[in-house]
Parts: sequence; C-alpha cells; structure tokens
Amino acid sequence: MDVCVIIPCHNQVRFVAEAVLSALRQSRPPGEIILVDDGSTDGSAKRVEALAGPVRLIRQARGGVAAARNRGITASSARFVAFLDGDDLWPRDSLERRLAVMAHSHADIVFGRVRQFLWPSGSPADPSGADPPGRLAGAMLVHRGVFDRI
Repeated sequence: MDVCVIIPCHNQVRFVAEAVLSALRQSRPPGEIILVDDGSTDGSAKRVEALAGPVRLIRQARGGVAAARNRGITASSARFVAFLDGDDLWPRDSLERRLAVMAHSHADIVFGRVRQFLWPSGSPADPSGADPPGRLAGAMLVHRGVFDRI
C-alpha cells in the first residue's frame, strides 16, 4: 500500500526531528513523508532539512494546521494518507498495524491509539498504561479518494 505521511509543523523545533524520525523508523516504512512548515520562525524547517531520508519539505505562510495538512495532501500522489503532528511520535509498528486493519477490514479510515507522555522525561502521563482510541487527525490513516470526496 502506497502511503504518504503528512506532518504539519509550526514552531516545533524541539520536537519535529523526533516526529520525523518516528515516521522514518516504522516497521512498514511509508513511501513518502511530506513536512509542511506552516510559517515557523524558530528554525523548524532547518531542523528537518538536516535529516537524511525521503522527507519532502514544503514551506508556506502561516495558515493553520488544517491548511498545512491540505497542502501536504495536494502535494502527494499516494493512495493512502497518514497524519503525524510535528510534536508527536509513532510507536515503531503504528503504520503497519493501521495498514493491516485497513487491508483486512476494507475500512476507508483507521485510527490508532494515543498515549500522552510528559516531556522531556518520556514518562506516560497516565501511569495506568491505558492507550485510548485516538479519534484525531494525528492518529488517522485514510484512503486518499475518501479524503478527497469528504
């Protein structure tokens, strides 16, 4: 399955490199990664330029996270789109698991689970270890055609 990871970013220099690396290190790597720098003034784009790998950087004037996601989708030709926010991380098997569910269920949209953690320690914010369903864009994998229709 051809997947593009779209990462919107605005002033997230402290986190964005780790977010991109978490996408690059997936057990089932994406075909392309597009980071849309949404008018950052803190060096976020330069931080991404320094990373090796198949990351395409698009810069735009500040338009907000939805505009950045839409710009990334417009630039991608992938069949499936996954979103990862510039201050989030994916576990190594996140994309693989969501793709498997999509392939076996013929779903158009699949959401992963989320875990809030404390920065910089990385400790879970909820010590119970509960990972609730993440019904938010940063945990979504969607068939491109469905996204375009909606």
